Amino acid sequence: MSRLAMDILTQLDEKSRLPRPDKISQSPQLSRTTRNKLNLLKTTLAELELWQDGIFSLDQLGKLMKTLNDIVSYTSTEWKPLADPTLLKCVEKVSVCIQSIKQKDHRSKRLKIVKRWKANIDKHRR
Repeated sequence: MSRLAMDILTQLDEKSRLPRPDKISQSPQLSRTTRNKLNLLKTTLAELELWQDGIFSLDQLGKLMKTLNDIVSYTSTEWKPLADPTLLKCVEKVSVCIQSIKQKDHRSKRLKIVKRWKANIDKHRR
C-alpha cells in the first residue's frame, strides 16, 4: 500500500472518531429555573388528574392556580409555556374542577382567571 493511501486511511479513521454534527444536540441545555417550571407543570397536571373526581379543597385549588399563574406568566427564550400542550391540558382540567364548585361567587372568580389564561394561550398559538 502506498504512503498516500495510508495517510488517507489514517485521516478517515480519525474523522470517524469525531462526533458527527448531526449527532451533536442542537438544543441548548435548559436553565435550572426552566427545568423547575417544566417539572412543576408536570406535577400540577398529575395533581389535577387526581382531582377530576371533585375531591379537593378551595385552598388546594388556590395554591394550584397560583402555581399555574406563575407558569403562565413565565417568560424565557428557551421554553414558551403558552405554547406547551401540557399547560393547555392543565388549564382545561382546572376549568373542569372549578365547574364543580357549588358556590357561584367562588366559581365565577376563578373561571375569569382561567378564561384570561385561555385567551393568552389562544393568542400565542396563532
